[in-house]
Amino acid sequence: MDDDYVHKLHDHISLLSSEINSIKNKQNDFQSSMTQMMSKDKKDFIENPIDATEKFKIMKQKYSRVISELEAETVSLQAEIEALKSRKKYLETTNKLEGQDIIQKTLNLEKQLKEVQDRFESAKQRETIITDDVLKHQQNHSQVLDQFYKLLKKRTEKGFFDKKDEEDYQLNYEIEQNDYDEKVKVYEKLKDDIKKIDANQELDIRYHELKEKNQQLRIDLAALEKDRDILNYQIKELNLRVKLGDEEKEIEHAEMRRLKEELTKYQDILEDIKIRNIKRIEYKVQNSDSEVLRQQKNDYMKLERRAKELKDEYKNREKEFERQNVEKIQKELALQKLMFENQQAQQELERNFAKINQIKDDYDSRMTSNTEYEEQISRNEKEKQHYQIELRKLEEEHAYLKAKADFLQQNVNLEEELRKVKIDDLRNTIGNNLQFNESIAYLQNNWEEMRKFAKFR
Repeated sequence: MDDDYVHKLHDHISLLSSEINSIKNKQNDFQSSMTQMMSKDKKDFIENPIDATEKFKIMKQKYSRVISELEAETVSLQAEIEALKSRKKYLETTNKLEGQDIIQKTLNLEKQLKEVQDRFESAKQRETIITDDVLKHQQNHSQVLDQFYKLLKKRTEKGFFDKKDEEDYQLNYEIEQNDYDEKVKVYEKLKDDIKKIDANQELDIRYHELKEKNQQLRIDLAALEKDRDILNYQIKELNLRVKLGDEEKEIEHAEMRRLKEELTKYQDILEDIKIRNIKRIEYKVQNSDSEVLRQQKNDYMKLERRAKELKDEYKNREKEFERQNVEKIQKELALQKLMFENQQAQQELERNFAKINQIKDDYDSRMTSNTEYEEQISRNEKEKQHYQIELRKLEEEHAYLKAKADFLQQNVNLEEELRKVKIDDLRNTIGNNLQFNESIAYLQNNWEEMRKFAKFR
């Protein structure tokens, strides 16, 4: 597009140069014609002179001023071409650097997105492992409790039950139940947080889509601004052509008026010369011999031929004037066409300005959305760090539960060993023990309560 624009500028400069040469040629033709006419009719103009030289100087100054303006305009257009070339080079460098910056930012964002996805997948895998461990330890805990209650039931049935054992069991049961409830809450919260991370990942995808669309809008905006600059130059060029057309039309009208006035003056001078020559010839015919008369006749014939030449020149100038009128009408039509094209270009420029403003508004809106998405990503990063801390806490709790499960397993093993002791030998050993009798009495008195307690599990 810039190459076409520069090419049009060169064409316009060539057109201005041709117009300058045409004006110079017209100036030279007029000067030669004036010189020729002055040389032929010098003797006849002595009595009634015309200040043609002064008018020629004025006209020459006008042409020189027009030529100087056109030459200055040519220099200005050449400077504008150089400025456009520099601007084109600057735009290419800027677009190249901006493209590299956008590529680097895109790579950084893709890298950050990949890191977030990797961390999310890792957290999800850890959550799955922890969930499996929690379920596994929950099952183990349930099995240990079942075995413990079975053993307690057997001990109760056999009479091996102590109030302190009941208190210890109740305390351990409450601790285990509270730990279990706390772990369930943490697990549910972790599941909710993972759902939020999934939703935020969808927002990240939407953010990248909007960013790509934003980049495309920036490219479209740059293209529209470039078209706007071209349209501005075309409008400026059309206005300049209109101005040049008006100036040329005024110059042609002034030239035609001047030529018409000079022709009228020349005709009046010719008529005056004819009358004076006729009177002079009549006088000389009356007062001179035949040889002088023949000479005067020859002079008179020369004047007649000169008068015919002037008439022919007048007719030619009339034809030229008609031709120039036709050209003037054609130029006016072309000027109207240029003005219509200028109006259309102005309307197109206004539409492009409206599009540019709309795109700028969309761009600002996208930038606002991008800022919100970046803030959301930052918050998600902080939440993920918080989740990592919570996961480490869960791992510590998992180690605690495992140690506790091992301790309970040791208790179960001890209970199994106690169960293996022969009940009869144990009764014979402690049969006379007062404490055993008190325990039996206690069990008999509280049998219903113990049965309900055993039934509770």
